This record gives sequence, structure tokens and C-alpha cells, in this order.
Amino acid sequence: MTQVGAIRRMLCVAAAVGLAAAAGCSMPTRACGRFFTDVAVVVLSPVNLPIGAVVDSLRDSSGGGLAALPAFPLVLTANVIKHAYATAVYGGDLLLTPVHLVINSRPMRLYDMSGIPFRVRRGKLSRGADRATYSAHEIFARSFGLVGDVGEAAVDAADRANSLYGIVLAVSYRTTIRLVRNTAIIGLYTLDYAVSPIYMPFGPGRLKL
Repeated sequence: MTQVGAIRRMLCVAAAVGLAAAAGCSMPTRACGRFFTDVAVVVLSPVNLPIGAVVDSLRDSSGGGLAALPAFPLVLTANVIKHAYATAVYGGDLLLTPVHLVINSRPMRLYDMSGIPFRVRRGKLSRGADRATYSAHEIFARSFGLVGDVGEAAVDAADRANSLYGIVLAVSYRTTIRLVRNTAIIGLYTLDYAVSPIYMPFGPGRLKL
């Protein structure tokens, strides 16, 4: 915790220096603020990206039940991609500084830079990342639910059948139907997570099956 605190203090100092430099920048001031904001994000990204991804993943995994632990690597990967996209946007914007100086553009607000690590504000990128993390949790939550589906099918079949043979047939049929259905749903969530780097910047909502 001491090392983390030291890193946070160092980054806050660096951000303060950047803001001070922006305040003292010559006209146009808004474009200068944008320039130093872009520089701060790009320079601090080697530290901000991993710390931000871990913090976001811990938040996303809270209340996830049994699926939270096995899903955590997938959730972490999605948040790393989210912060990588955000950093890339600021890096690309930095290359356009001459244009911003001409039109005096305001700093981008993709990141909330009020603290360290920077937090991606609500918007398309955060919604896309939320969809990916939701799909990751659903993959494991529904996998664990397959066992419960078998038990529920057995109880339901026993209530409906009149003989042992009928119970066996009913259990087999209902269990197969549920397993096929939920396996297909798990497959769709897996596919959705796999293509999340493509749709993440466009911000689609959660896939709910």
C-alpha cells in the first residue's frame, strides 16, 4: 500500500505540474490546455493504464458472486483494452495539436482527470467496456448454472411423470433441452466477448439473452 500511495502522490504532482504549465501557456489558452492534457495522459499511461484497469476490474467484479473470480481475467482484459483505447485517442489528438492551436479547441473530456488513476467518463467507450465485462460474467455465471438446471429439470420431471421409466425419459429430455439452450447462450456470450475490442469504441449496450 505504501508503494501504491507513493505512485499516486508522484502522479498527482506530475499532473499538477502539467496543469501549471497549461495555465502559463501563451495564447490560445484552451488549445494549450488540450495539449498538456494530451501529454499528461500519454506520459502517465504506463502507470495509469494498468492501475486504472485493475481498479475498474475490482469495481466491476464486486457483487459478481461465484462468477466474479474466474471471470476476473476477462474483465481485466476488457478494462485494459478500454484504457488503451482512451490513451490512443489522446495520443492521436496530440498529433493534431497544430490544428487545435488554430481553432483554439478545448481539452477532451474522455478521461475524468480529477484523481489518479484517471477514470473513463460515461459515454460510448465506457458502455462498450461494460458490455464486455457483463458478457464475461455471464459466461461463468451460466456455466455454473448448468448444474442447477439439471437439478431443476429432474425435480420438474419427477412432478410430471407417473413412473420411474417416465421420470428417466422426462429428465433426459428436459435436461438435454436446458443444456442445449444454455450452452448456446454461453457460446453467444463468449462470441460477444471475443469481438468486444471491435464494438467497444461504439458503445453498444449490454447483450441480454
